[in-house]
Amino acid sequence: MSNRSYLCGTNLETIYPSFVDKSYDSENNTIACDVYCVPLLWTALFRPADLVRKTFKVDRDEIVAEAPLTRRTTAIRQLGEALPYFNLVFSEEGALNEYADFLRQALEAVEFEYVTVELQEIACLMNPEQAYYDMFRLALAGIGSDLSADAKQRFADIAQFRDMDKFPPARLLLDGLKGEDNDFWNHCRVCGAGAMEAGIGRPVPWEPA
Repeated sequence: MSNRSYLCGTNLETIYPSFVDKSYDSENNTIACDVYCVPLLWTALFRPADLVRKTFKVDRDEIVAEAPLTRRTTAIRQLGEALPYFNLVFSEEGALNEYADFLRQALEAVEFEYVTVELQEIACLMNPEQAYYDMFRLALAGIGSDLSADAKQRFADIAQFRDMDKFPPARLLLDGLKGEDNDFWNHCRVCGAGAMEAGIGRPVPWEPA
């Protein structure tokens, strides 16, 4: 079974709503998801102040988890503010404007008050797990200012791009364009996958209906 990250909408001000919110419905609350990574532009939705640390009780155990959480309207605004930065950091790979527009549309299509990323299944792949959260926090802290090669590598590591020279066209799936396996892999690592590609969650604007 693949380790997944989930971009979630919720009306509860909490991380990991799929665990906390009894009304959580994946077909409605899961905006997008991906495997073995957190897609690049999901990070653009958040800033370090949005990171939340919370202890969950599972049976007799206590599990400490971290995840970003902010209001949906704030996430949309922060995506727009971060886009010029990501275009600079990844200038050799091409502009991300059309991808960002698709993600904005996906967020505008839901009515939940908050958005969050459930990323523990990805964080646990790193040993120790806290090292992943530290890397994620450092990446968010650089948004808007850190144009270093190290900053770019952090985002590439979070997104898990594979042998990429240029971003695949944002309309790769919508227009049924041809591409290599890595093109389809890297396309998904920018915004994630929706109901068509992942088989779970909501339909997304960058996939055919």
